[in-house]
Amino acid sequence: MKSPMNARTALSILDAERYLGMNDPIPAVKLPPELVPKICRIFIERSSNPEQLKTEVISCIRSNSVRVRPPSDKNAFRAVTLPSLRHLGLIEGKWPETHKTADLAELVRSFTISTSTGMRAYGRIIAVLDAKGPKFMDAIRSLSPKSGEEELLRFLARGFGVVSENELRELRDRTKRWLTYLNYVELVTDSSGLKLNDAILRIDMSNKSLVLSRNEFVSLLSQKYREIRMGSPDLVYVPIPQIRDAVCQAKPGMLKEDFYDLLKETIGGKDLRILLSEPMTRQEGGMWMGQKYYYYISLYES
Repeated sequence: MKSPMNARTALSILDAERYLGMNDPIPAVKLPPELVPKICRIFIERSSNPEQLKTEVISCIRSNSVRVRPPSDKNAFRAVTLPSLRHLGLIEGKWPETHKTADLAELVRSFTISTSTGMRAYGRIIAVLDAKGPKFMDAIRSLSPKSGEEELLRFLARGFGVVSENELRELRDRTKRWLTYLNYVELVTDSSGLKLNDAILRIDMSNKSLVLSRNEFVSLLSQKYREIRMGSPDLVYVPIPQIRDAVCQAKPGMLKEDFYDLLKETIGGKDLRILLSEPMTRQEGGMWMGQKYYYYISLYES
C-alpha cells in the first residue's frame, strides 16, 4: 500500500488547507461516528442561525461525552466538529461561511426515511472515502484470517513508511478512529479478527435511488447552470461545488462522487461543451482531472 506523499507530511498536517481537493491518507476524524447524523441534522435545521447552530452542536457533544472532563466549547466545535465534518466531506468553507455539502443533505434525508436507509447512505459515504484515501478495506482483505488491529497497523506503517515513535503514535490514533467508523457502518467487523463485510459493502455501493441517464444528467446540469447564472448574467464560470450541490439535491440519492463521475463522463460530449478552469488559490469542492485541479465550470450548448 503506497502513500501518495511523504509520511511525515501525510500524517502530521491536519488543517483544511492541506485537505482541499484531496483526501488525507487517513481522515482525521475526532467526532464519534454515532454523533455525525445528529450533528448533521443540526447543520440543516440551524443553517440560518450560525450562533444557535454552534451552541446546539457544543451541547450535543458535551452531553454525549464519556470523558470525565468534557471538551471545552472551543475544542468541541473548532477542534472536533468542523475538522471532522470537513474530512468526511460533509461541509466546506471556513466558519462562519461554512456550508453543508450535498452528502450532508443526503445523509439527513436518508435518516429521515428510516434508520436503516440512513445507515446505508452513511456506509456508502464512508466506503467511498476509504476507497479514495486510506484503503483500509483493501488492506484488511489482503491480511491473513484472524489478523487484528496490530497487524493492520504494521501493514499501514510499512505502506506509509512510518519510522519514528511519534509517527507511529499518530498512525495508531488515526487507525483506531477510522476503524471505529468502518465498524459503526458495519463495513468491517472485529469479533474474531478484522473482517470485511462484503454483503453490507455490496448493499451500500448499490443502494442508489439514483437512476440517471447521460442525457438526463446533461439536461439537469444545464438547467442548474442557467438557474445559478440567472441572477448574475455576467457570471460565466460557476464554482463546481455550487452546481454540484444544486444537481445532487435535485436528485435524491445522489452523492458528490456520483456527480463527479457523471461530469467526467460527460466532458467531451458533442451535445454540451464543458470548460473547466483552475482556481487562483486552492479552494474546497473542486475536481481533479489527471494532475490538474479545477474549481470553475462553464457550459456551452451546441
